[in-house]
Amino acid sequence: LCKVYSSPFFAKMLTRMPKLQVVSFTLESVYPHGLPWSVVQTLLSIPHLRELSLHFLHIAPSLQPGEELALASCAPLTTFYLSLPDGRYTGACTKSERQALALILRLTCNSLQHLTLPSDEAPIQEMFTTMEWPQLRTLHLRGEPLSVGDPPVPYVSMFSSVPRLERLELELGQPVRVDPRPFWPHGLVADWPLPELRHLTLSCPQVDDLVYTALPTSLRSLTLRYAPHYITNVMKEANGYIRADCRWQWPLLLSSELLQVLRLCRLPALGHLEIEYRADDADAELLSYLGDGFPNLTSLVILRYRSPHERNVPLERITRAINSLPHLQTLSLHADLPETPSRQEVPGYKGSTNYCYTDEALEAFDATAQSFADAIARVSPPSLETIRLWAPIDNEHRATFMLVFGVVRQD
Repeated sequence: LCKVYSSPFFAKMLTRMPKLQVVSFTLESVYPHGLPWSVVQTLLSIPHLRELSLHFLHIAPSLQPGEELALASCAPLTTFYLSLPDGRYTGACTKSERQALALILRLTCNSLQHLTLPSDEAPIQEMFTTMEWPQLRTLHLRGEPLSVGDPPVPYVSMFSSVPRLERLELELGQPVRVDPRPFWPHGLVADWPLPELRHLTLSCPQVDDLVYTALPTSLRSLTLRYAPHYITNVMKEANGYIRADCRWQWPLLLSSELLQVLRLCRLPALGHLEIEYRADDADAELLSYLGDGFPNLTSLVILRYRSPHERNVPLERITRAINSLPHLQTLSLHADLPETPSRQEVPGYKGSTNYCYTDEALEAFDATAQSFADAIARVSPPSLETIRLWAPIDNEHRATFMLVFGVVRQD
């Protein structure tokens, strides 16, 4: 429990703000840290509170002696956001935390419109079997794959309890030695449960998933990207590639497989697309299909990894794909440039070993990225305004994984 939030002064201060509508807590730490239940009670008793956000904070990870999980009153929240670090310890969620979260959701499910939760902390079984969500428009779940029932109910059936969703984000990691689960298994007869859906995020896409043929033509954005991020969890070191978190696997689709997936989608109104894959012999065909299949894209994210036999990035092939999108305004790209530096071993605290980029390596990569962005901009369509290129990160030197370039045109 956080001693700062446990102080009587903090609770007293909250009681003196009866008109609070939005409250947000942020803590940048992977270590267990949480809000006392007494503070949560005080927060939810504020009658005008509508939005509660907790970044990297657990809810009531432990109870004080004699304390009970109960709420005399609960504000009708419309937004509840709870996020925890991907690298947190396995089993960090306690019994009291699960019970507290379930209690909050039972009392707010009728009013909530936007909900973000770590899937492995959330009471998934209860959420999708006994709770009703008449107002829910946005649902974002991140963490372990969802499981309701034994055997698990297919996702396409599970989400029939939230029919008014407009945005569904499933950033679910794929555990090692576990087969990926499709959203809509092959052979299952069912109706599409989300008629108002406009934005969909699916991790670990699969070629034989029936979801792609069922997506509504009104869909505005589609993200097919792995979680946690492959490029931030499989690090290029001086001696090869190393996993930062060994709980997950990333069975990347090949170009040919992703092409099959995208050809199943009939999404003429799609404005935003994110794809992640490893190149193979169908890479040129995949990139050229983007303009044919999704001509109205204004935003495109490509996380592309070179094939084992590919030495250079096919710049001309990428620029042709961009030029086939006449409305494209923003391009975000992980090109897997061969000039990407490796981290070098350096001595750490008390004899430990750290892995860092040298200043010279980062500066050299920035120059390469600048040249790459210039080459794209020179032949880009007139609509393109921004190019974002993935870059290696060193916490002491950078605050973002993307280098942002504005496209400036001379008349």
